[in-house]
Amino acid sequence: IVGPFILNLINQEAVANLLWLDEVSLAFIAFAAGSEIKVNEMLDRLKSIGWATFLLVVTTYSVVTTAVFLIAPAIPFLANTSDVTKIAAGLLIGSIMVARSPSSAIAIIQELRAKGPFTQTIMGVTVVSDVVVIAVFAFSASVADALLEGAALNIGFFLLLTIDLSLSLVAGWLISLLLRFTMSLPANKWVKSGVVLAIGYGIYQMSFFI
Repeated sequence: IVGPFILNLINQEAVANLLWLDEVSLAFIAFAAGSEIKVNEMLDRLKSIGWATFLLVVTTYSVVTTAVFLIAPAIPFLANTSDVTKIAAGLLIGSIMVARSPSSAIAIIQELRAKGPFTQTIMGVTVVSDVVVIAVFAFSASVADALLEGAALNIGFFLLLTIDLSLSLVAGWLISLLLRFTMSLPANKWVKSGVVLAIGYGIYQMSFFI
């Protein structure tokens, strides 16, 4: 409402200059989502989380892709395009819709002070979906590229994605050890808080640099 398209209280240039707020907010949301997950409880529900995530991804992806293809004539930028282009657009939009909202889930859980198996399952599915969507989008982008440009599927891209996610997991594990060591130190809680914030900022800068 306050942005450049309605009231223009924040113009287009200001929006571009404020994008760092999005990135910082995502970091806070990621930490908040992680703090709601109890690993031991989540491990007991891996099968439930796996099936729920699989069914959500397949259902959302297929329904949204089909819906976009069917209503494409009513979408201005797709109305006069070929069926192949409509399918490609549907795949990309469907893959984006696979993502869940950790911030919404956290808000509801905290507002209702919810605890228990169902809550842990929901958080597990939410977090896992945000990882799965990366792979789904990469697959959709490659298929869309193949459909529109006539190029072959890029297998090397999927290999690079696998390596990227694997390195992220290793980095996350190493950082968790550093955080646990920090929290175990016999120091004032404010000092520990400062160190944790410094580690978080360091991770942000490292990811930006990479």
